[in-house]
Amino acid sequence: MPQSEAIGVVRAGIEWASLGIEVLGALIIIAGVIQVVVTHGTVRFLFKMEKPGAFEGYKHQLGRTLLLGLELLVAGDVVRTVALEPTLNN
Repeated sequence: MPQSEAIGVVRAGIEWASLGIEVLGALIIIAGVIQVVVTHGTVRFLFKMEKPGAFEGYKHQLGRTLLLGLELLVAGDVVRTVALEPTLNN
């Protein structure tokens, strides 16, 4: 296998890996939001707004899911940028 073909295979592998990481991040966000809505119940939360700590609990559950998903999206972007196009502009 010539060197240019090997580099092409490595680039394709890195592209697929970064895409997989980003898709996983998006799926975590979607599944997490659905899980928070179902388990904590958005409608149930709206009726408990007067109770102390209701908003904070809902916000923390949703925030954890979003943070994990966004970390994976950033990781996928960093892998793609650093490994495939390491220029000063990128």
